[in-house]
Amino acid sequence: MKSDSRAIPTEAESQRTGNSVRLSRWVAILRLRVGWCELIILIVVLAMPVFIYRVNLNPGRLGFFHDDGIYVVTAKALATGQGYRIISLPEAPAQTKYPPLYPFLLSLIWRLYPEFPQNVIPMMLLSVAMTVGFLMLAYYYLVQQEYNRRYTAMLIVLLTALNVIVVYMATSLLSEMPFAALSVGTLWAVEIAAKPRAKLGWALAAAVGLGLTMLTRQVGIVLIASSFIYLVMRKRYTHLFGMIMVLGMIMLPWILWCHIQSSLPSPANVAYYTDYTHEFIPMLLDPRLLFNVMFKNAPSLLTSLSTLFLPALSLQRSAFDLAFTSGAFALTVTGLIQLLRSGIRLLHLYVMFYLIVLLLLPFPLYEHYLVPVLPFLLMWFFAGSRQQINYLQKLWTAKHRLISMAMLGISIVLLLVCYTGLFVYNGVFLNKFVRAMKHGGPFTEGLSQEQPLLSWVRSHTKSTDVLASFYDPVYYLYTGRKAIRLGYQTTMTLRSYRENDLSLRAEEIWDMLRLNRVSYVIVAPSHPAFKAIKSLAAQYSDQFIQAYASPATGAQIYRLKLR
Repeated sequence: MKSDSRAIPTEAESQRTGNSVRLSRWVAILRLRVGWCELIILIVVLAMPVFIYRVNLNPGRLGFFHDDGIYVVTAKALATGQGYRIISLPEAPAQTKYPPLYPFLLSLIWRLYPEFPQNVIPMMLLSVAMTVGFLMLAYYYLVQQEYNRRYTAMLIVLLTALNVIVVYMATSLLSEMPFAALSVGTLWAVEIAAKPRAKLGWALAAAVGLGLTMLTRQVGIVLIASSFIYLVMRKRYTHLFGMIMVLGMIMLPWILWCHIQSSLPSPANVAYYTDYTHEFIPMLLDPRLLFNVMFKNAPSLLTSLSTLFLPALSLQRSAFDLAFTSGAFALTVTGLIQLLRSGIRLLHLYVMFYLIVLLLLPFPLYEHYLVPVLPFLLMWFFAGSRQQINYLQKLWTAKHRLISMAMLGISIVLLLVCYTGLFVYNGVFLNKFVRAMKHGGPFTEGLSQEQPLLSWVRSHTKSTDVLASFYDPVYYLYTGRKAIRLGYQTTMTLRSYRENDLSLRAEEIWDMLRLNRVSYVIVAPSHPAFKAIKSLAAQYSDQFIQAYASPATGAQIYRLKLR
């Protein structure tokens, strides 16, 4: 008779199985409790930064970066049923330069709070929420994907949250913080999708994240390229194909919109507002211009990195600045090399490609471009610090004592300078920043100097008049008058790389004023076009009629009588 192959468990085996089940349950409960404790600690850690963000909300800063003004103008257009257009410009051209997701989110807030400028604070709260999401996602991403231990990740998140530039971005109407939150969540999903037994659903979720990131900022192309390369490296071809299909469906409407609008007749002098092709195509067709862009952007990128790490100091104004810049850069590069030795991962690809793309931008680099990757740069910094400490231990036991002690002293000094700057100087500067927010000062004034000019425009101009100002979106939003920009244009930015000439030429401004039939020109000494407008006013004195002059700021408004 054939015996049953399934053996009946003995009493001892049953007891061991029961103990194992009970143990696994206790482990699961313990992990759940640890997870909740971890979340509570993270919320407590972020409570102080969130309070600082809330105090720093200032609607008067709207328009300071110009891009934020354009975002709000297009949000108003979407909310009021005028389509995705730059309705502040005289001919209201279609917007094809900035992707629509962030203006769309702002437009939802505009619909709930249609009164301007009362709706500026609610819109800024969206940036605060996105910043908190970015910080929490960054922590869990670094821990869950085993880039850092919990205490290191917590320190990285806290330093990021209290960075003065992050504080400024968290309370501004720019797309950096929504992009940062979406990019970290997408990185996490792609890494899970690249694992050997990951389900296809993770790849599709990652594709949605890639699409949303690209629809927030065009630099999202870096995340798409990094993700595709990483999936190829991990030989996840099925997941890659699924991601491409979903991403294509998400991006197709935006691509079609840009293609259709670019094929239509374009209003004069709107290239600066509507696309990047007028800047990138000449650069790609001219190798010398491409080299000049990279050559001039390299020190700017280093400056931006240093200022991002240490906003309290200006680069190379003192020996401490130079020591901090050298030490922080060396530690960050050392950390990257050390991490790459363990294997190339998605995060490393993404940050390296992101920095390379910044080198190729044919316009000035700013520190806030680096905010979305700040936690990962700090991760490299701390990895380099650990490597340097290991090196110090070797130097302490080295045979050649004189040379070893000299190198040991230099290394210790650089470490002290870097950590003093990162913790002490940044803390002091943040304290000044918060005090300025509470009592008023250079950090919180925003565009207050424009208020008398705005009041004059509202009282003395007609609704059909066209204005020219450095802060043109602000003038449209506060006065309802169409406006164009007196400031950086495509021709000027390219000329700055070809000829090292960043000045605004009077004849170019004069052509722009006549082409757009401008009625009033608004300038102040702090505006880039101030000298050019003064020159034009002297040259065409019969056509530039001074209508207003501020004795306090030196700002002037000219009424144009164009022939």
